[in-house]
Amino acid sequence: MTDEDLKPKTADEVFKDIKKEDFVTTDKEGKDPWHGTSMQAESTPLVDPGVGNPTIVRTFMFAANPEFLKKNKGLRGISKQELFNNHWKLLELELWKDGLIPDESVSPKIIFKRKHYLIQIVCKARLGVFVVDNPRNLQDYMRPKSA
Repeated sequence: MTDEDLKPKTADEVFKDIKKEDFVTTDKEGKDPWHGTSMQAESTPLVDPGVGNPTIVRTFMFAANPEFLKKNKGLRGISKQELFNNHWKLLELELWKDGLIPDESVSPKIIFKRKHYLIQIVCKARLGVFVVDNPRNLQDYMRPKSA
């Protein structure tokens, strides 16, 4: 791979490879024609070679405290960072018990539902701990499950 391959493409280079096709169609009654353009770009599929250290995503679910919700409608009185900080010691302990440490290159994610919220943390195995789960690469994970 040369340095030229690593350089980002300009807009002109990207658009010259796009296949465009103009079309005209009408609504259901056959009136009011409208014009459009169909575009298709060449793409290279993303292939995950399945090498490297396994990454684990841990999800923790918490019920919203009713007393806290009465005082802070819609969690207006607290930021996501403060909410995460309130749970951090418990999360860290739970991960440690499973032989995991958080991957600091990926920020945790907080997802709010109606009566509960989820905290997702990307983790990796602690030094000297073996992951028993069978790792899956991206293609295996995204493949539809057969019924």
